[in-house]
Amino acid sequence: MNAVEFSGISKSYVVDHNGEQQHIYACRDVEFQIQKNTIHALIGENGAGKSTLMKMLAGVETIDRGEIFIHEKKYQPKSAADAHQYKIGIVHQHFLLAENLTVLDHLILNWPKENVFANIFKKVSKTQIQNGISKIEKKFNWNFKLTAKIKDLSVGEQQRLEILKALLVNPDILIFDEPTAVLAPQEIADFLKFILDLKAQGQTIILITHKLHEVEQVADFVTVLRRGQVMHSGSMTHVSVDQMAELMIGQSLDKLEVTQNKKVYSESKFVFSALSFKLYNSEIFGIAGIDGNGQSELIAQTIEDVKKQKINYADISEDRLKFSIFSGLTLLEHMVLTHKSKFSKWGFVLKTKAQKMTEKLLTDWDIRPPELNMKIENLSGGNQQKFVVAKEMFKDPDFIIAAYPTRGVDLLAQQTIYKSLQTASTEKNKTVLLISSDLDEILQLSDRYAIICKNTVYGPFLKDQLTQTEIGRYMAGSVHVE
Repeated sequence: MNAVEFSGISKSYVVDHNGEQQHIYACRDVEFQIQKNTIHALIGENGAGKSTLMKMLAGVETIDRGEIFIHEKKYQPKSAADAHQYKIGIVHQHFLLAENLTVLDHLILNWPKENVFANIFKKVSKTQIQNGISKIEKKFNWNFKLTAKIKDLSVGEQQRLEILKALLVNPDILIFDEPTAVLAPQEIADFLKFILDLKAQGQTIILITHKLHEVEQVADFVTVLRRGQVMHSGSMTHVSVDQMAELMIGQSLDKLEVTQNKKVYSESKFVFSALSFKLYNSEIFGIAGIDGNGQSELIAQTIEDVKKQKINYADISEDRLKFSIFSGLTLLEHMVLTHKSKFSKWGFVLKTKAQKMTEKLLTDWDIRPPELNMKIENLSGGNQQKFVVAKEMFKDPDFIIAAYPTRGVDLLAQQTIYKSLQTASTEKNKTVLLISSDLDEILQLSDRYAIICKNTVYGPFLKDQLTQTEIGRYMAGSVHVE
């Protein structure tokens, strides 16, 4: 029996293109089925339509054309409440959290089988909430502080709260949109085991991810989208990781070559109070750690230091929605705001120059759709991230803070971002501070690295100095240092 069936689903957005309205398709005639009690992976390049399709299933986006069937019954959601009624839960890639509310506030508002006002007037207690989430906390080894405000949580802690919210409704169908993007290796292993447990309990899981080895580990079926259309849909027994990658991007993906032997480093002239050691020119220095262990504070202090020293720096922020992009503004407007000195003179915007350079940037970085007047919120999460990296690197910075630079991007975009950071360090003699919870990313790119745990920085270490097991022990705080 099919849990979900998509039949001829199409969705487009209207954008202004050179003064004329133009329809940009996110999904076009999408058709495939998701079997009940399976893990079905949905993969594709940035802007392929994955998140849009799932938002339509979750009642967040309207359907232009086509039909959806849930358990073989026609399903026409008009809101997220309809999805809840059909026991569909979703963990969005972009968090739906209010900064000034607490964890407890969000759990009360999302508590199952009660409407909002009933929950408020019944005054759901902290004890009741804690008892209700204790089993989930135990499975993930999480510990939620109910009184904490969302603005004080790390990105990883916010994502865990989103997962918890989705699980509260005890869904039959559960959608995860890039759920492991901010998790450390051991957390990823726990998460993958958890969704296998959910499947064993009879739930249907839809997993959106760019991490193909995760798909290989847990998925029963996979559907590949490219530019809004289905390229492949079938059993995982019939497709390899390399074939999935090729279906996603339409070409074979050459392995990224990492330069192993660089020139002799010279000490950087930059001094950072958050680090007890010096960085070098021409190096990528990694900070590894489970998210929420002091990375935000380290980044904030480093930015304060570079501003004091009047350093030309790039800030690839840890949370693009909070720090790097503004809803309602176009890509062109973002470029003008970020690069005022380049695109304005005597208080006037040099529009022709700004348009020309922005068009080139969108083309060079393959940002889709390459529309200057597209509002940033209408781009996929991966294309938003590529745009953030691109506009920061356009500064030709002397120092680059790259916090989780490839979060939510596809394989080809990941390769492009990696090469841009390598080029900056090896060919332009720049210093890169790379902060990531992706241990593979740290070890692949970094010349040296440190490990952060509970606001303490351990290191620096050379690339091959520690085993992955030893690094994991530092990250988990199980290494005693005199």
